[in-house]
Amino acid sequence: MEIELVDTEEVIVEEELVLRGGVALPGDLVALWSEEKLCDAHVVVEGTTHHAHRVVLAAGSAYLCEAFCAAEGVAGAPLELGGMAADVWKTCVRFLYEGTATLRGARLLIPLLEAATRLRIGPLQQAAAAALQARLGPDTCLGVWEMAERLELGALAAAATGMAMREFAAVGAADSFVTLPLSRMVAIVRSEQLSVVSEEAVYEMLMRWAVSQSPLPSDDEMASLLEHLRFPCMRPAYVEATVEREPMLANVPCMRILTQAFREASYSANTPRTRERRGFGPSRMYAVGGTRRGATAAAVAVVERFDELQQCWAAMPPLPEPLEAAAAAAVGGELMVAGGCSASGDSLARVHRFDADAAAWRVAPPLRTARDAAAAVACGGALVVAGGVDADKCALASVERLAVDEAGGSSTEAQQPRNSLVHAEAATATTEGAAGEAAAAAWRPMAPMNTPRSALGMACVGGALYVAGGRDERDRALRSVERLRLGTGGGGGGGGGEGGVDEPPGGSGGGSGSAWEETAPMQSPRYAFGLASLRGRLYAVGGSDGTAALRTVERYDPASDEWTSVAPLSVGREGVGLVAMQDALYALGGCDDQQRNLPTVERYDPTLDAWSLVAELPSARCLIACASV
Repeated sequence: MEIELVDTEEVIVEEELVLRGGVALPGDLVALWSEEKLCDAHVVVEGTTHHAHRVVLAAGSAYLCEAFCAAEGVAGAPLELGGMAADVWKTCVRFLYEGTATLRGARLLIPLLEAATRLRIGPLQQAAAAALQARLGPDTCLGVWEMAERLELGALAAAATGMAMREFAAVGAADSFVTLPLSRMVAIVRSEQLSVVSEEAVYEMLMRWAVSQSPLPSDDEMASLLEHLRFPCMRPAYVEATVEREPMLANVPCMRILTQAFREASYSANTPRTRERRGFGPSRMYAVGGTRRGATAAAVAVVERFDELQQCWAAMPPLPEPLEAAAAAAVGGELMVAGGCSASGDSLARVHRFDADAAAWRVAPPLRTARDAAAAVACGGALVVAGGVDADKCALASVERLAVDEAGGSSTEAQQPRNSLVHAEAATATTEGAAGEAAAAAWRPMAPMNTPRSALGMACVGGALYVAGGRDERDRALRSVERLRLGTGGGGGGGGGEGGVDEPPGGSGGGSGSAWEETAPMQSPRYAFGLASLRGRLYAVGGSDGTAALRTVERYDPASDEWTSVAPLSVGREGVGLVAMQDALYALGGCDDQQRNLPTVERYDPTLDAWSLVAELPSARCLIACASV
C-alpha cells in the first residue's frame, strides 16, 4: 500500500476498511436514526445540522455526554462542533449505532482517530489506532509518531517510534524527514534503538537534516544534537576527513562536544558516547544443524531463525546435509557454516553459506583441514575457524581464515575470481586434489594456538581474538585461555563479538599479532560451551566440565585480565549455542545431565545481570551452530 504523510495527513490508495469493536444497537433504533425520527440531539458540523438520539450519543461519547449535560436547560438547542469534517462526524455516529464503521479508503484514518480521541469514543479510538498501526511504514511513521504523542496514544506512539528506529535509513531518505522539529531530531539521535549500518550513517542523516533548515541551526542547537552522537564509534579516518572539516561544527560548543567524547574514549570510560547503540547490528539469529541425543542420536539438517523484534522462530531451508558440531559466523551479512560432523561421523572440510535473497544454501571454499567441534568468529571481513578435531578425531591447534570482501569475494584476487564464494561451488564437483587447491587459494593459515583444542569457544573483542576452554588431545577439559592480538582493532568481532577488527595476520611470522599468548584462565574447566563478547567483555556460558552439564556463567574483563561469576543459567546446558545480539546474550538448546535435548532458550540482560526465558526452539537439540545476521 502506498502511503504518503504530509503534516500527519495521509493520501492512500483507496480500499474498503472496516473498523470493528463497538456495540450494535437494535435494528429498530438504527432505523429511527437513519429516518431521523424521534431525534432529540442536533449537532452542527461544517454548517450542516445532523440529527441523532441524545441518549445514544451520550452513552457512547463521554465528551458529548458532558456537553449535553451542560446544556440540559436549553431544550432542543443545537450543539456546534468546530474543527471536524462532516464525513468524519457521520462515521463516528454510525459507529455508535452500528458498532462498525466502513471507510472508503484509509485517508480518513487519522482525522477519524483524532475525532474519536476528542469525543472520547474508546472502542473507535482503539480500532482506528490499530488500523493505523497496521499501515505504518517508513514514510508515515514520523507523522504518526508526532500525532500519537499529541493525542497521548502510548501504544501507537511506541509502534511509530519503533518503526522510525528500525527503518531509520529509509525514514531519513523521506522528504518529511527534513521537516522535523529540533526536539524530534534530538529524540531520534539520542535513541539506543537506531538500526543503521554505522554511527557514520547517523551523522550523515543529521547533517542532511541540518543543512535543509532555514535558518540553519544555531551553534548551541547543533551541539544539542552532537551531544548524542557516538564519535568514538566512528572510523578515525572518517572523523578526520569528514567530521572535523565540517564548517557547521567549527565553533566552540560543537568542538567542546567532540573533545569530551574522545576524552571519554581515551579514558576507556563506559558511557553512552563510547558504546555502540543497541539497535546496531543483527536482529536475527540462526540455529543450524545439531544433534538430537538419545537412543537414536543423529545429526540433523534443521535450520531455524529467531527474529528478535517479533520474538518468534521460523523454519528456514535445511542444510544440504545433516551436520552436528559445525562452526558458524556471519560475515558481510551472510551466514557461513564451516566443517562439522556428518551423519556417518566424518569430520568435514565443506563450508556452506546461506543466500538470504534466494533462500538457498550455496557452497563456499572448503577448509584447508577437515574439522568438527571447531569454533568460528567473524573479524572485519574475515571468517576465522580454529581448533576442533580432524578426520582421525585428534584435537587441532591450527587456525585458518577466509577473507571475504563486501561483494562476497575472496581477497586473493590474483589466485581466483573475485566472487570466490560462488566460484567455490565448482570445488565440490572436482577431485579431492582440486578441492584442496581451491581451499589453499581461499583459506590462509594463521598462527596456531599453543594448545590443541576441540569443543572450544572463540570470540573477538578489543582488537584481539580469544580462544578458551575445550578439550585437549587427551580429552581433558580445559580452563586455559589464549589471545591473539590483531593490531589496531576497534572493539570486537562479528559473529561472536561486537564491531569490526582489522584483518587478522595471515601467517605465523614475526610482528604484532603473530603469536598466541596466555591470559587469565577461566574459573572452571569447560567444553561444548558458548563464548561471546558483549559490551567489551567475554562471557563463557554453560558447557560441561566432564562430570556434569554446567549452569555457571563467567565474564572476562580484558582491561583487568580477570574472570568473575555472573548470574547462572536456569539449567545446565552441554553443547549450548550462544549468540550476542541486540545488547543481550541468547543461550540456545543443549543437553542436560540426563542427556535430554533442551528446547528452551534463555536471554541474558547484562544491565540486570539476569536470564529470562524467550520463545523455545521448535526443534530441541544440542551442538547447534548459531550466529546472528
